[in-house]
Amino acid sequence: MWFHLHIPKTAGSSLNAMLLEAFGEDFQSHQRVEDATDARIKSGHQYFRQVRRDYPGHKIFAILREPERRLRSEMQHHYGRRDEQRYHKLGHLFASMIRDGFEPDSHTLSHPSIIAQCDNMLVRYLCSSPVSAVVTEGHLEEAKANLSNIDVLLFNESFAEDTARLFEVLGAPRPEIRADNRRRTEPIFDSIPGEIEHFVRFDRQLYDYAIMKREQQWKII
Repeated sequence: MWFHLHIPKTAGSSLNAMLLEAFGEDFQSHQRVEDATDARIKSGHQYFRQVRRDYPGHKIFAILREPERRLRSEMQHHYGRRDEQRYHKLGHLFASMIRDGFEPDSHTLSHPSIIAQCDNMLVRYLCSSPVSAVVTEGHLEEAKANLSNIDVLLFNESFAEDTARLFEVLGAPRPEIRADNRRRTEPIFDSIPGEIEHFVRFDRQLYDYAIMKREQQWKII
């Protein structure tokens, strides 16, 4: 049994589409725990601690993405869909900061909804302790330790190659690579403004640590 720990904006939706195509009813995505079936492979936006609690014995795979690109994609995703009910709140918060360019507003950036969706999301999803507000260095250290409990670690930047290796581990033919959730509008910013550097501070450290471990052939990827 496997669980895809789906960190937002890492290409997880594309991977889920390929898993559904390959495994059919043996794959289940984004379901509540109480609705879960005996599907061999499950996926959801659940934190590491939740997966360990609710799916004991499952092997875990996850995708990491370069933090600045992930954050930019997150903001773009909500902004581009701001007129849809599901994305309305965050989308219009981001829209309020867009004039001739992206002009970060410290008050708006401290909104709890933005913190919960943008602040060091790699660490937020992979640490062991609940994050009540912002991610801390303690959460970073927990996330680093938990990387050793991810059975297959993929990287967005080598998505095609890593996905092929995952499917080999799962015993499925090499998939046709998909790219879902494409952006709908122009990027909010080209390079990350200094005012939101703190949103990727710990994610950068975790990502660099994971890359170092990969280069040491620490993981199956």
